[in-house]
Amino acid sequence: MVSEGERLDGSARPALFVMWTAHNSRSEGLAQALHAELLSTPWSHPRQPKATKLVAWARSSLTTLRRVRALPAGALLVVMAPPVFAPLVAFLARRGGVAVAIDMHSGALDDPKWRWSFPLMRSLLRRADAVVATNPEVL
Repeated sequence: MVSEGERLDGSARPALFVMWTAHNSRSEGLAQALHAELLSTPWSHPRQPKATKLVAWARSSLTTLRRVRALPAGALLVVMAPPVFAPLVAFLARRGGVAVAIDMHSGALDDPKWRWSFPLMRSLLRRADAVVATNPEVL
């Protein structure tokens, strides 16, 4: 029997879980179940001024870009959304042979503050190899 995070030949599949937040129990639990390395970039906060938030997202983008580019072919990349920029950067940075899954939290498609990003998020969801959603009605 193959366990989570293993390939059919029994070798470990490299996996990276990216979240642009300091803490999220569901995402952390998923990362642990997948035996994925957790990359948390906790620099953006909900009540930050917009300029500060943009700088934080740029910092998260660069960190994510570097880590995703280093993944070998055959790796699994799971990215938490929102924000929409996290999976966008992951798709732009990934190399061939890296599978991308989006850990989609309900705010990605039903929170009014993210309404402007819904078309982009839907496009990214269609491109993903897998989508994790606990509220499938938002799909």
